[in-house]
Amino acid sequence: MAAAERLRSVPFDVDVEVPVRLQLGKVRTWAVPVRAHCTVAVDRLAADAKVVSRSCDVKVHLLSWGN
Repeated sequence: MAAAERLRSVPFDVDVEVPVRLQLGKVRTWAVPVRAHCTVAVDRLAADAKVVSRSCDVKVHLLSWGN
């Protein structure tokens, strides 16, 4: 971690899964699981750190059974 901070690129992997519902007019859909995997790099470990790079992969499973 210290070596990464000296290079000004501290990497983090973030995995998130959240249920999402859409509302179209008065019609509300069922909860659809959305999964996101993000790779983020910051310049240092501090409250005022700046994001150096980021990339995300998002997957939506409309039919969640059988996964």
